[in-house]
Amino acid sequence: MDLIYRSTRDNKVSVTASKAILKGLAEDGGLFVPETVPALDRSMDELAGMSYRETAYEVMKLFLTDFTEDELKDCIAKAYDEKFDTEEIAPIKEADGAYYLELFHGATIAFKDMALSILPHLLITSAKKNQVKDEIVILTATSGDTGKAALAGFADVPGTKIVVFYPKNGVSPIQEKQMVTQKGDNTFVVGIKGNFDDAQTGVKKIFGDKALEAELAEICQYYDKKQRENMVNFFLFAGGVVLFSAVFLEFQIRVRERKFSQCLIKNLHLFEEQLNQFLQGNYEIREEAECEGVDKETGLAMQEMGERISGLGKYFSM
Repeated sequence: MDLIYRSTRDNKVSVTASKAILKGLAEDGGLFVPETVPALDRSMDELAGMSYRETAYEVMKLFLTDFTEDELKDCIAKAYDEKFDTEEIAPIKEADGAYYLELFHGATIAFKDMALSILPHLLITSAKKNQVKDEIVILTATSGDTGKAALAGFADVPGTKIVVFYPKNGVSPIQEKQMVTQKGDNTFVVGIKGNFDDAQTGVKKIFGDKALEAELAEICQYYDKKQRENMVNFFLFAGGVVLFSAVFLEFQIRVRERKFSQCLIKNLHLFEEQLNQFLQGNYEIREEAECEGVDKETGLAMQEMGERISGLGKYFSM
């Protein structure tokens, strides 16, 4: 059964996931959100053993229910590929007793790569599913990193073009170089005089041009100006849901490993203490391993370790 998306301004307005992606915003200006939040159908232990791409599929299949397995896996494979310089996509590193989530491994070294890498592929797949054959043109204004991430995400994606407007003297030199050197036959960058508000206002004026709207509506089978105005929708957020699901699972693994290590250290102290007792002629066996604060699985493993430690007593019994 398909998950339905409803407008935040009128819950009578409902569409499937692919139509929500195409529309971007509802006709009443509301955002499309799922009518229910689905629960994961895999256990934490199963998910913890998966790659980022596999986790992405397990999470996104619950929200994009009108996508086939092949369609969704194809989008994920194209999004999280060699554009990222690590197989982990968003690794967690530990340093000085703290954990750090690295979000700079994408094509533009910006955290927005996480969502904007997959959105173009979801958009193209949604168009095909709804028999939309027109070329999709994205117009957007940027104050810096969003523009580059959007350009990189849509670069050479068949059936799309993207035009990014930015304030000529309102971004950093590095951001400007990133944008103007972007590869891709379907990417275009325009520097304007003024600030970001001027760039954004210009894009809005383009979409407010009634004559242009009528012309586009005439020549295009499918024209929805709201999608071109606002790419901020639930499906950008869904990319974040995948990210933080993967991070949570990785962190759970780290916590479990740390608890096991702490428990191991405690039991090594126990082993040392018991060995000293043996050497002093006290052959009383302590059966319990100290495994407080760990989960059942780890506790059982440490109990087994404790039993093995205690088993060394036979070598001292004379």
